[in-house]
Parts: sequence; C-alpha cells; structure tokens
Amino acid sequence: SNVTGNLVTALGLTTAVTQGLNASITIQGINGGNPITSQDNVFTEAETGITGVSFSVLSNAGSADITVTTDTSAVVKKFQDFVADYNALVNFLSQSTKAGSGDGKPNAGVLYGEQDPRILSQKLRSTLAAQVPGITTGPSTLAGIGVGTSSSSATLTVDATKLGKAIIDNPANVKKIVADATDGILSKIVSYIESQTNLGIGPLAEKPAKKQPDPPTEQVP
Repeated sequence: SNVTGNLVTALGLTTAVTQGLNASITIQGINGGNPITSQDNVFTEAETGITGVSFSVLSNAGSADITVTTDTSAVVKKFQDFVADYNALVNFLSQSTKAGSGDGKPNAGVLYGEQDPRILSQKLRSTLAAQVPGITTGPSTLAGIGVGTSSSSATLTVDATKLGKAIIDNPANVKKIVADATDGILSKIVSYIESQTNLGIGPLAEKPAKKQPDPPTEQVP
C-alpha cells in the first residue's frame, strides 16, 4: 500500500506548491492609480516615486492613510552650523580691527586702520538684511524665517522654532531666500566672503599683519 500517501492524507497535508505573490498597492495620485508591486513587503521611493519615503505593508488587505511630515531638525542644524561659522568670522574681524589704547596704540588689531575689513562687515550686514526679490507672499528675508541679528551685535542668531515652521509652511520661500543662484542671501554671502579672503585672490588674504610698536625702553642714566 501507499504508506506515504496515506500518511499525507491522514495529516491533511498536500504536496501542491503555492507560489508567493508580490505585494501590490495603489496610491491615490501616484502611477496613474495603477497598482505598484514589490517583491517584498517594503516599498521604497524607487518603487513609488515618492522622494524620501519608504514604508512596509503589514496587512494583506484594506486601506490606510499615511501622513508624511518634514523632519526639520537636520535643516535647522545646517543653519546653526552656518551661523556659528559666520559669527566666528564676525568676531575675528572685530578683534582684528579693534583700536589699541595708550601711546602708540599697543594691542591694536592686526587689521586696525584697514578699510577692507570694514567694507566687508558692512557688505555682509546689508546683504543679510536684504529682501529677496521675486517672492510675493510669505517671508522674503532671513529675519522672516528666523535668522537675524540683534540691534547691538553683528552676529547672527537662529530662532529654531520660527525657522522650523517656515521650512514646513513656506519651503519654496526658504529655498529661494537661502540658495537661489541669483538672489539667495547665503549664496551671496559665501561668494562674497570667498572673493575677499581666498589666498592669492582676495584683498584680505593679502593683508600683512601690522607689527606692534616695540615697548619703550628705560634710559639708564
């Protein structure tokens, strides 16, 4: 007798093989409403065309609402890093151009009396406060998105809450204010600083350090 066959039948088993199926989903407004398939249960941006989004299918049927929000923390961190570097430059210029005290002005900054650092500082501050053309609604300045100066200091500060809200509510404005190739404020600042400080090109890079006057020597009678 067919012992193996009887045992399979008794245990309710079958020798038929069922092939697995690809996961299939439809997303409103994506792929013309046609199904999107994946060989596993994870749908990546390459499969859906939704940049920066991947998700897993946990159910074999039904529908779900997916809410996608912007992670602003990484963008805010980049602003904070830029502001830290900018403030370091501002503080360097302040120290380098400070006036000394006493006879002969000892301890004066190495660029004291030079016009180029003063012009650089004025140019940077006016650029930071400029309104970016071409923006008709929403914020159009750095201060409007949370990056500004105080009345008593030339250094910048970042209002992380205000900046994060601007990134979510007005992302196109933030991009134009910061990085527009023609009118972007930070693009202009980086370009201008490089033009002034690059070795062999910028006038500030060629400034020699001023020699401090020698201290007076006592006359021995």
